[in-house]
Amino acid sequence: ELRSGDITVEEFKNLPVTTDYTTHVYTMKATVKVEETAYYTNILLTDGSTDVRLYCSSANQYSWLKAYAGQEITVEIAPCNWNSKNYYTGCVLSVINADGSKTYNTLNFN
Repeated sequence: ELRSGDITVEEFKNLPVTTDYTTHVYTMKATVKVEETAYYTNILLTDGSTDVRLYCSSANQYSWLKAYAGQEITVEIAPCNWNSKNYYTGCVLSVINADGSKTYNTLNFN
């Protein structure tokens, strides 16, 4: 069973919703993928072959991640089972910068 700590994008994507992981916080390396159309914007985390969707009511809640588009970053992320889906989405709590400092997601969390 995966506990809080390091996790890959694929491991996160494959967390079974039959187990409650919503109290866990993971550290994940991933590339920020921004999908923008005239009708919607999605911000995802990817390893190049697997994507993790981020939980939000509006992509504006993750607009601060656009500064990292196309870059591999390290995030602190918690699983969220929004509306009892059959998969977890991610809640990015912070980005861990190269110098060890953190950029916190203040648009979702205080």
